[in-house]
Amino acid sequence: MINNRATVAEVREEFPFLFRKEGLLRHFQELIGHDAYASVVGAFQTKCSTLLAFLKSHLPGPAFAEVDEAVANERRRAMLPGIVFVSHTARHGW
Repeated sequence: MINNRATVAEVREEFPFLFRKEGLLRHFQELIGHDAYASVVGAFQTKCSTLLAFLKSHLPGPAFAEVDEAVANERRRAMLPGIVFVSHTARHGW
């Protein structure tokens, strides 16, 4: 159907799961045998700082105020378990 010049509406009616994130990712994994979502998340995590640095060098600074705040919040959130652990071990003499 898709290869026979079906319209988007026709494909959506016949294969509605392809228009939902979970359905599309599951179908991709069934066809290809690869978890696309895990790959995208992994690539984003490893390339995010490079991409952000590039965008900051080419776009006006105010465009990134929210991004910088979100990154700072994530760093604080990521450090929280370590801070709790160190505080706990300091109090209990580990």
